Order: sequence, then C-alpha cells, then structure tokens
Amino acid sequence: MPIYDLECEPCQRFLVDVFFPLSETPTCSYCNAPARVIISPVRTVGPMPSKPLQLDQIGRSFTSNSELRDYKQTHPEAIFLNKGDREWDEHYTDVRNRAEKTVKKMGFRDVEDYRSKGQGNIKKQSEADA
Repeated sequence: MPIYDLECEPCQRFLVDVFFPLSETPTCSYCNAPARVIISPVRTVGPMPSKPLQLDQIGRSFTSNSELRDYKQTHPEAIFLNKGDREWDEHYTDVRNRAEKTVKKMGFRDVEDYRSKGQGNIKKQSEADA
C-alpha cells in the first residue's frame, strides 16, 4: 500500500503519511468523511543516475554534480545560463522577438496564433498527402 497525504475539507485537517490501498476511497481518521489525496512534490538532491542532468546548451548529460563541476573546470569557455539571470533574460527576449517577426511574416498574429493555427494546418496538409 502506498503512502499518501490527505486533506479533509469538512474538518479542515491535513493528514500526513496515510496508508491505504488504491482500491479504497480515502477517509479522514477523525470524522470519517471522504478525504482528498494530496500529491506532494518529491525532493531530490542533484541529478540522480536514473535521471541524469541534461544540458541542452552543450548537448551532454551529467550523472552527478561533481561530474558537472569537473566539466566546468576543464571547459572554462563554456557559459551556463540559468533562468532568471540577466544573460538568460536577454537571450530569451531576443529569441522570442525573432520568432514573433518570423511568424508575422508568415501571416500569423503572434507565436500563440501560429501554434494554434499552424499545427492544425500541418495536420490537415499531412492528412491530405496520405
């Protein structure tokens, strides 16, 4: 049986680490009312071997923080941008502006309009080709 966190709305209680089988409806242990299952975020500490850290900027994955640190030391020319950094914001804005100009030239209102209408046009065209 898995462990869950539950929230009981009638009695306003939050129940932590409750065991119950998936075949049963969870109930509050205080008032026996149906409780809502809360999916809690899973905490991780750095990249794990089963899910390596993938850096698309350089096209490589790292299985540990020490491997990434060693790579940064041996490749000082590599620049790693993080979301929220000034450089990242400038890069994102530049790419977004270029994308907006491109889709406007194609006759769309903006990128969202291209995504909504453009995807449909691609599907219709591929269906017609088939």
